[in-house]
Amino acid sequence: MAEGGVKSAVDGNRSTLGSIEPEGLDRIAAVATLVEAISARGDLPEIFQIAKRSLADLLPVDQVLVLLVDESQQILTISPALNRDTIIGEQGAMVPLSQTALQEVVEGNHPVIRSDLGGHENLPEGDTYFVPPDALSDMAVPISLGKEVLGVLHLASSFPNAFNRHHEFIAQEIALLLAMAIERARQQRLKEESERAHELWLSRYQQLFRFVHTPAAVVSLRERVIEEANPALAELLRYEVKDLEQLSLERTVEAESLSGLMQLLNTAKEAGRAVQGRATLRNADGRYIEAAVRALPPAGAQVNRLLVLFNPLVP
Repeated sequence: MAEGGVKSAVDGNRSTLGSIEPEGLDRIAAVATLVEAISARGDLPEIFQIAKRSLADLLPVDQVLVLLVDESQQILTISPALNRDTIIGEQGAMVPLSQTALQEVVEGNHPVIRSDLGGHENLPEGDTYFVPPDALSDMAVPISLGKEVLGVLHLASSFPNAFNRHHEFIAQEIALLLAMAIERARQQRLKEESERAHELWLSRYQQLFRFVHTPAAVVSLRERVIEEANPALAELLRYEVKDLEQLSLERTVEAESLSGLMQLLNTAKEAGRAVQGRATLRNADGRYIEAAVRALPPAGAQVNRLLVLFNPLVP
């Protein structure tokens, strides 16, 4: 950050408890309880508003902003949804991290206090997007889980030397709560995306699986069983559909051919694309059937379930 009036906390990346006022600790505990309750609903904007109001009550701040960092760690985003209580936040912005003094905070994953900003004209160009014109000191705290920095909590004051290590500790504790809320929301989003992808996978292949004449099965790669079979496959292997489902692949694929089939399925899973090969099937009467095989990649969370099409080869 700027050279003048900079204090950087790098000893273990976190401030010590020291002599924090009991009121501050009580407020952090209360915020943690609220964050936990609201996180269950996935309401990130409300979580951030609660945290920011608490910081405004506990610390000498005129503005609190949440700046999110993209996965490449190159872009800072001022989200209107998370900063609707400020004029700067309402406008929103995306700023290259390299054009701001927050690069040290993100790359070093530690807080930085600037005790005397010396006016807007002395700031890096990118800082003018989030530092108020009348700010004379500020503090930036990484919102991080372990080594991963998800964003920056930025606090600004119209007074010089407004922030100290006690304030830094409180801001770090709040930032940790925010990081946990962001991670929970991210995991929930990934789960929902995975479920939608699986629904799309089912929709895409349902007609192919159930109603066409091509023998097909949904195979569990982990359990090595046929989880679902269509009537065409049941007819080919001379089973009832209900008897074929949950049947071990060892019962329906010739022993020497089974290892090749499993390798084919693993390739489709790992490569994320359809692959083709051959397999020797065995029907209920013990007769062997040569078939071309096409394994389609899994979707979403169902990483061990693959749709497999069997096309009998003419002798």
